Amino acid sequence: MSNAFENLITNLRGGIGLCRLKKSGPENFRFSPEQMILLIFSSIAVSIISGYWVNLPDPSFNIYAFTAEGFSVAMLLLSTHIIARFILHRPITIDLSILLLSTGLIFTLAWRVIEFAVIDHIDTSTYWWIWGGYLLWLFVVIFWCIRTIHGSLSFKVPLSFFAMLFTWIVPVWYLAASTSFWYPGETETLDDAYKAYRELDAERMLFSQPELLDQDLSTLQPERPGVVDVYFVGIGGYALQDVFLKETRFAKNLFDQRFGTEGRSINLINHLSTYSDSPLATSTNLEKTLQYIGSVMNKDEDVLVLYMTSHGSSNHEFTMSFWPLPLNDITPAMLRTYLDDSGIKWRVVMISSCYSGGFVEPLKNDYTAIATAAAPDRKSFGCSNENDFTYFGEALLKHQLQSEYSLPVAFSQATAEIAERETRENLTASKPQVDIGASIAPLLDKLSTGLQVHEQASLNCGNNTGAGQTYRVAGENDTVASDTYNSRCHMEE
Repeated sequence: MSNAFENLITNLRGGIGLCRLKKSGPENFRFSPEQMILLIFSSIAVSIISGYWVNLPDPSFNIYAFTAEGFSVAMLLLSTHIIARFILHRPITIDLSILLLSTGLIFTLAWRVIEFAVIDHIDTSTYWWIWGGYLLWLFVVIFWCIRTIHGSLSFKVPLSFFAMLFTWIVPVWYLAASTSFWYPGETETLDDAYKAYRELDAERMLFSQPELLDQDLSTLQPERPGVVDVYFVGIGGYALQDVFLKETRFAKNLFDQRFGTEGRSINLINHLSTYSDSPLATSTNLEKTLQYIGSVMNKDEDVLVLYMTSHGSSNHEFTMSFWPLPLNDITPAMLRTYLDDSGIKWRVVMISSCYSGGFVEPLKNDYTAIATAAAPDRKSFGCSNENDFTYFGEALLKHQLQSEYSLPVAFSQATAEIAERETRENLTASKPQVDIGASIAPLLDKLSTGLQVHEQASLNCGNNTGAGQTYRVAGENDTVASDTYNSRCHMEE
């Protein structure tokens, strides 16, 4: 037994040398089935111990990781056998496996140190640089192991490397790399949140929706003849992260205060704090809301503003999620159908989610303005629980529309701001998309002009006070020479 452990130490020393790309030969290793088994068990032990250390203070053990380890070993033996039999034509299956296993221990420990000391203190870009360097190092060492066992550098070495890449590395990476022996335990706060969701009466919540939605819809005011009324619908689709709740509420308040949607605005939100008194963000509620707005607005002159914020998928589905309810995600085709069936002509659609650019082509027409947080093949940023906004929401709502009335100008400036921020933070560009229909563009210009006049009139009313006189902005029942918003002052005795 002492010889077996002495040979194991010899192999581990040889593995360290290979990881340093030190020139060595098979004579520096001890080859036997016994050594291969010891290295396999040593590798598993190192993974278990180091994984426990990294996931302190409350690690949770995953017994299914043994299956992943077994799969990795099986694929390693298959790969080395293929190389030995069909490329190198030498019985080196066990020998090459021992070289690779001896270096694997070093790589496991190196990545654990990176996880423990570095990962939590770096940005995303730096993480990918470190990960790329680690991967390159791994590939070079595997190549060096094959060269060492072959004894020289010939065309068979790169050929063997590529064979190993597709018969061992890629299958294990794809099927088993994400399986670890330990995972961080749930924090008390997270556990409390999930407990609250588990205790929900999902059936009662679901069947309360028609009444809640009808209550909110009944408060929406009808259109005013001769006035371009703006109706606002906000969608906060993902219940487990507060950022979507915060952003949707901010958007509604912003449009109520600056764009005259107060009394003509509604939010559909998935969140633990709002489900009992507000309608949920579901595909059914969205469809019914659009149908109702289409029935009370003047379709020839009024404008719908739809702001949607949630996660999104690469197949262009906007996430509607409130576990444990099995909600339907929104696809571009579904949203186009809802809008068309409602009869709403003038549409402004803003979507903050990953891959949201996939909605542009299905929704675009001459009467629609669309702004999305990302291109069809790109992710967007800011979807974290501690944020008040996504990157798209912060740029558009907080930084642009609080001072800018022109939606096309705000879209353009927000896009530039997001690109600058992503460059500054070394993030992959999300490439927000904007499409303004030819017919809606003049209407939006007319709307922004009316809002600016209204704002200036409000300022003038506040400044032009005299003895015994007061001024106010014209009310909605006053006759004014404006097709957008009432914007003149009345003198009152």
